[in-house]
Amino acid sequence: MTVHTAALPTATVEVYPEVEMSSETAAKAEGERVALGRLSALKVLIKKSKPLFKAAVKAAKKGKAAFDRWVNSLSNFNPVKWAIKGSPSYIVTELISWLAQQVI
Repeated sequence: MTVHTAALPTATVEVYPEVEMSSETAAKAEGERVALGRLSALKVLIKKSKPLFKAAVKAAKKGKAAFDRWVNSLSNFNPVKWAIKGSPSYIVTELISWLAQQVI
């Protein structure tokens, strides 16, 4: 049995690099907006408690490892602990940078 080539569907792949690039750019911009929102929320949450803010700044000035130890030392019932632990590492890095620049 022979199959005619005209009967077979042919897949054509068309590439639209400008559409793909604009989609990637839009996705990246959206991700940055979300990240900034999360960072802002963390800042507000930490600033709510003066003692917590001071401790966070003190730990951040000692570096990421010290900040991580401080976060782990917080009570499991503290929402700040879980907000920080649930954040992507680049957000935590930005938070540490911001906290380290604060004057207490």
